[in-house]
Amino acid sequence: MANRKKKVLLRIIITSVIIFILISSGFVICIKSVKILLNEGNEATITEISDKNAIVVEDKIKGTFDYMKCISNIFSQQSTFDIDSMLSFLKTETERTSFLRMGIINSEGILKSTDNISLNVSNTDYFNRAMNGDTIISREVIDTTTKEKVFIYTTPLLYDGAIKGVIYGTVLCDNMEEILLSNAGFEGKVKSCIIDKDGNIVVGAKNSKEVVERENIFTNEKSNEESDKTELENFKQDLISGNEGTRVLEINGKKSLFSYSKVENLQDHYVLSQIEQSIISDKDNHIRSMMILLGSFISIIFVMLLIYINEYRNKKEKLIKDIAFVDDITGGKTLMKFKMDIKELLSNNKNGSYALVEFDINRFKIINDIWGYKTGNLLLKHISEVLEEKLCFNEMFCRVRDDLFIMLLNYSNYKDMLERLKVLDNDIRFFEKREPIPNFTLSYGAYVIDESEADIQKMIDNTALARETSKNNCNSIIAFYDTKLQNKLIKQKQIEDVMHSALISGEFEVYLQPKYDIKLGVSIGAEALVRWRHPTRGLISPINFIPLFEKNGFIVNLDMFIFEQVCIKLNEWKGKESRLVPISVNISRVNLKNVEYFIKNITRIFDKYDISPSLIEIEITESAVFDDYENIFEALSKLKEIGFSISLDDFGTGFSSLNILKDLPIDIIKLDREFLNSKDSSKKGEIVIENIVRMANELDLTVICEGVETHEQAEFLNKVGCNRAQGYLYARPMPVRDFEETELWPKS
Repeated sequence: MANRKKKVLLRIIITSVIIFILISSGFVICIKSVKILLNEGNEATITEISDKNAIVVEDKIKGTFDYMKCISNIFSQQSTFDIDSMLSFLKTETERTSFLRMGIINSEGILKSTDNISLNVSNTDYFNRAMNGDTIISREVIDTTTKEKVFIYTTPLLYDGAIKGVIYGTVLCDNMEEILLSNAGFEGKVKSCIIDKDGNIVVGAKNSKEVVERENIFTNEKSNEESDKTELENFKQDLISGNEGTRVLEINGKKSLFSYSKVENLQDHYVLSQIEQSIISDKDNHIRSMMILLGSFISIIFVMLLIYINEYRNKKEKLIKDIAFVDDITGGKTLMKFKMDIKELLSNNKNGSYALVEFDINRFKIINDIWGYKTGNLLLKHISEVLEEKLCFNEMFCRVRDDLFIMLLNYSNYKDMLERLKVLDNDIRFFEKREPIPNFTLSYGAYVIDESEADIQKMIDNTALARETSKNNCNSIIAFYDTKLQNKLIKQKQIEDVMHSALISGEFEVYLQPKYDIKLGVSIGAEALVRWRHPTRGLISPINFIPLFEKNGFIVNLDMFIFEQVCIKLNEWKGKESRLVPISVNISRVNLKNVEYFIKNITRIFDKYDISPSLIEIEITESAVFDDYENIFEALSKLKEIGFSISLDDFGTGFSSLNILKDLPIDIIKLDREFLNSKDSSKKGEIVIENIVRMANELDLTVICEGVETHEQAEFLNKVGCNRAQGYLYARPMPVRDFEETELWPKS
């Protein structure tokens, strides 16, 4: 034991050293990479500043162009071409703008300014280009009066559709410096100026002292390092060629990062932005120091994590020894083992495509109750044997609990999955030929595993939701978890959020569907149904909320509401001395799980409205009886003692056993519509119905058939002795008011 601990400790130390070396090496590489990234980031930042300044300068120039064109447009609309009048107007404009002076150049090139200067500028580029129709800004020139650097704006002077001269304006170059100051960047430490292609500084911001004090940025810049000389020559060549870029250059003995961006509408000019390398280095060094500190911290965490992982592994090994991974009935995996195995499989096969498929045996409890637990266990073992034989490499299964199984299968597409499950389904149901069990069915749910999904339990939960959906789907043996199912769950949540308030506000309405005597053609009663009249969604069908209410238990409240509404109406009809007919009320199996509470509630209600129990039929489905036979039997016996008639609804939908007809305390059986429809396709169906009706009559049970839609069906039922029917042939479910008018006191 001591040797084992020493080996473990030595392994931890060696592993820790290796990890420390790897982490240290990684951080050296990382720091170098970060340095490169920081340099790239700094270059990107100063380039952005330079570009922004260039754009702002361009916008300033464009705004001045528009202003000059506007003046030209004003002059073109004057009634006479009067230069003196134009100069007077320009003088006023000069006083209220940043122009040093403005003026008119006639077609001969003679300039007249607002401050009475007269020059011949016929040979200048800005005059000739303006006469050719261009609006331009000149290169910087020395003003003849102030001896300062200025830019000259010119635009054609149009009159009668022809160029009669040029409007010009002179602006001090220094006017641009405020623009450069407004976008300094790097906490105001970026210095910017405007230069021409020869490196001459035209405009310098006030914070660019080191740069601005010289006439040309290349003046006296010499370096002994060959790389610096190359950078300087490349910089000069870029300016001459009209290229933009970033360079590291030495100015006044200080290394600086430069970025230069063209000013598009100022010919051969650039915005040059500069920041000293020492400023950038201080910031970068701080980041690198923090990274080293973080790396040291992570190294410590890694060592601690390694120790923790080792401890966890020891506990996990002990857990594996302590917990059995073999299912006690099938001999296969338990759910815990299944989870561990699929987690490992999925992590090692990230490129694989898989689906979880969960299935159970519909009404398995009936098999256990009627044929015994031994037969039920044999069926579970048979399923395990089939899956063990049919599953492929990298596929697995387990029994989750009871009759619930889950499989991890390779997945390619829906069609192949469906075909494969059909084969498995047939192999599993082959058990019927070995044991005396009637036809049983399976419900499947599938979840296609997303490669980004890591929560195994969530995958299993999604598969279970899909399986629950398949139980209500007659068109397919399998349901996939998808966006439709997600949307369905969202809609169910929306219904659950408002169901209590809907019941209080009276959104649920009782509808009545008459039951008819086939021979007499008159109504002999009705079935109470429920409809939800939602304020925004309109009439909601029961199929969209009854199954949900049975799951969440709200069906108890709704059943009591319908029962009370029926009692209210019966009391009202009794007071009007109307023809009274019995009304049947559907009671959910959920209500009958607490028999005493249910009996107490309905007794209170019919006593409150002074209604005889003989006027109310209690309907319960055949499937509810089989799912909880003993409890349902007790509940129905007590209801029978009170005086209610008991109706067995949907007879013929499931494991119909004729034995229950003699044992259950029932008065009426309702043949399911599917049972009736089967007679159309087979003469044998007629014989089955005829014998059920005859036997029920001999047992003194009333038979009513629901879903009657044609005269042929009614005639057939009458012929075999079933004289009561319910269906669209006679009447659809209708509001209570319509039932009163047509069935209780018809007008004719």
